[in-house]
Amino acid sequence: MKKYLLLTIITLFLGLTFANEALAISGFIPKQIWYSKEKLLEGDTVEVHTPVWNGENDSVLVKVEFYDHNTLLGSRDAIIKPQELKDVFISWKITAGEHLISAKIVSSVVLVGEEKKNVSLRYTETDTDKQDVEKEKKVVEKEETPKDTETSNDDVLVGEGLLPPNVTTKINEGYNSVDDFRSKTSEKIDLNKEKAKEEVEIIKNTNTSKELASKDKKIEDVVKKPFAYLKLFGLSVLSFIFDNKIVFYGIIILVVFFVFKKIFQSFRHK
Repeated sequence: MKKYLLLTIITLFLGLTFANEALAISGFIPKQIWYSKEKLLEGDTVEVHTPVWNGENDSVLVKVEFYDHNTLLGSRDAIIKPQELKDVFISWKITAGEHLISAKIVSSVVLVGEEKKNVSLRYTETDTDKQDVEKEKKVVEKEETPKDTETSNDDVLVGEGLLPPNVTTKINEGYNSVDDFRSKTSEKIDLNKEKAKEEVEIIKNTNTSKELASKDKKIEDVVKKPFAYLKLFGLSVLSFIFDNKIVFYGIIILVVFFVFKKIFQSFRHK
């Protein structure tokens, strides 16, 4: 009985030790590559995801590169807050054949105020994820009958997979370009937001009772505080919009709707 109790205590102790060490490391979580679609098909465009963990006490700026074998698929810069697990991803157009997908942190710096300091992370490479994608089977088109010809125009306008392939490709490319812009802009806004937070903290911790050198200095100091808060608020709003796909694309749809409505009204009154 005592022997079993001793083994249990040792096991719990080792488990707790491992948990504490895991919180102190940064980089990739092992075996963590996944895709926005479960089944990968030739010609589809998917997002390749991997999580990055920051166990440091300061924000870390990392550059992540994604590879298929030794071919670079794309890269992404990301700011990871202290004790944060962040999803980093790129878009990938799938081709047929065997794929060995992996990701690597190629550079990392700690953000301390306005300063950037190089830091070496413990885990900088993911395990390789193997994917075998079958070549798309081309369906032999049957000869059109008069009935098929009558309905073909309607089929092109509605229904999934009924648009011409070149149109579908253009739509996918356009969406990927817009979403890539949204994601990169979101990262830049997050970086500026972190800097704005640090500015606010510095202002809050400044000793206001200290004698200022001149009247001009007092005016500058009075204006600086509300401006810093206003800047942080604006960046927080922008960060919320660009971080959320539904909000971002919803605003785009509303803007497009009102633009077309304005154009329609201007033509109507002519």
